[in-house]
Amino acid sequence: MSTTKKRRELLIFEMEKLGNQGINCQGCLGTCCTSLANSMQISPIEAFDMLYFLKSEGRLTGDLKKKLNDCVEKYRLNYEISTTRGLPLRRSYTCPFFEPGPKGCTIDKYSKPYGCLGFNPQEKNATGGASCFSKKEILQKRVEEFELLELELIKEYKIDWAKKSIPLALLNLWHLV
Repeated sequence: MSTTKKRRELLIFEMEKLGNQGINCQGCLGTCCTSLANSMQISPIEAFDMLYFLKSEGRLTGDLKKKLNDCVEKYRLNYEISTTRGLPLRRSYTCPFFEPGPKGCTIDKYSKPYGCLGFNPQEKNATGGASCFSKKEILQKRVEEFELLELELIKEYKIDWAKKSIPLALLNLWHLV
């Protein structure tokens, strides 16, 4: 099993378990991927997984880079604002890989951000995301299992961030793939 699949194994298992019960995102408009609800941030290892997937698909182009930069500019993702607790405010944005319609995400499930895989409906025929949430214990178990690999990657490439929005993370590491 590839390492990208292994890192997503628990999340995909849970998603498929729900799917076998008829609980899936097929009837949803993808609200969780748009600026109405999306503030997804990814780690460096998730960004590398996405970049290598995009490269394998021939999608690391100037057009994609422009689309990512346009997303950063439109939603002001490169401006940090701190909350009252001193943490950076997570900005909402429409994911640059979301396509309205039945397909939705254009990233393969084995390269998709962990948070995207983990955010699932909990009832049949869910629309608009009302019944969607992440089972944090599964996400936490996944983090713990691969934490050392993540730290090695950050050290090796001298990455000075732990999480960024999808477009910023990809642009930050683009030159390394």
